[in-house]
Amino acid sequence: MPGQCERSVRLSADCTKSFMADYRSSGKELRRSPKGAIAAMLAVLMLAGGGAAALKISENLQPVRVPEDSSAADLSVPDITDTTTDKPRTLFIYETKFASDVHNGPLMLVNRSTPLPEDPKEDLVPVFSEKNEYLHVKDVSVQLHKDAMQALNDLATGFYNATGESSLLVLSGFRTKEYQRQLYEADLEKTGQDASALVAEPGCSEHETGYAFDLSLYLDGVFADFDGTGVYDWVGKHCAEYGFILRYPKDKVTVTGFSHEPWHFRYVGIPHALYMRDHNLCLEEYMGMLQDYTYEGTHLEIPDQDGNICEVFYVLLADAINESVVEIPVAADLPYTVSGNNRGAFIVTVYTGRPMESETETTALTDGSSEAAPETTEAE
Repeated sequence: MPGQCERSVRLSADCTKSFMADYRSSGKELRRSPKGAIAAMLAVLMLAGGGAAALKISENLQPVRVPEDSSAADLSVPDITDTTTDKPRTLFIYETKFASDVHNGPLMLVNRSTPLPEDPKEDLVPVFSEKNEYLHVKDVSVQLHKDAMQALNDLATGFYNATGESSLLVLSGFRTKEYQRQLYEADLEKTGQDASALVAEPGCSEHETGYAFDLSLYLDGVFADFDGTGVYDWVGKHCAEYGFILRYPKDKVTVTGFSHEPWHFRYVGIPHALYMRDHNLCLEEYMGMLQDYTYEGTHLEIPDQDGNICEVFYVLLADAINESVVEIPVAADLPYTVSGNNRGAFIVTVYTGRPMESETETTALTDGSSEAAPETTEAE
């Protein structure tokens, strides 16, 4: 593409910073992961070589110049059609990612027709050491993605504040593909069937994402099943406010391909969970709907629980010279997240009403207890 630097952010005379500017808003990936650092280095090399190896998301991305009287930095950004005149326009720059990142993130769809190619390698944390005092866990081996873990602590706190109960127990979290294979083959041996109606095939279980978990109960030293009734109905009604969905509802069995599981929850992020709840959509339906909200076209606007608008759009991967590195249009000066959907596309969420924040570390409380759950059949 001619003038590679012209379509990047000019935060200084050094054109390299055009690909670094986006890390003002998320910051974590580059610093946390050597893989992210390698991606950034590749981006610099692509700039030096004219960008011949960069993967172009769309031929419609063209440079747009910020007006000279703007107080913002001198930017050249991807083109986007703005159909509104009564609100500020979001400015976009590019974030460099690996194409394989399409298989990572809270919005990746995993089911029997969309398997996950490999286990996640980063960001899993032990529930036992990260949980707060309102949450219990089966044993020290249970793990979740750190974002799901933080949100689950918030959910457990909200549940306690509303009901006075601190009996939620995480029975099952992340599973490796190999462990899922053992569960699947054990169920086949037990039933004598050629396929399992209860346990997902290896690669096809949500538990392999690290964003899904099964709930149980710990009541006065006794373990009990979580069925989402009685006082626990609060969890199903309010989990979206913390970024969770009930993954397998009763009325979506024909869509999800799994029977109703009132104990199985999945972290997708607050705006997406709220939208799915309010429009009675399961994850399969939501992912299908998002395909209509492209970067170049209309963006989906979702109000969060505080009334702030979250801007969501879909970026489909395209054929290119180099399939290992991609450029994703992201907000220049607003917080955002980028998630792969495990189906050849990225979902970008821009938090237009949220101020920029510096990266902070939080430490969850622990109750110091170790609980051993009885043998329980693990589904999905």
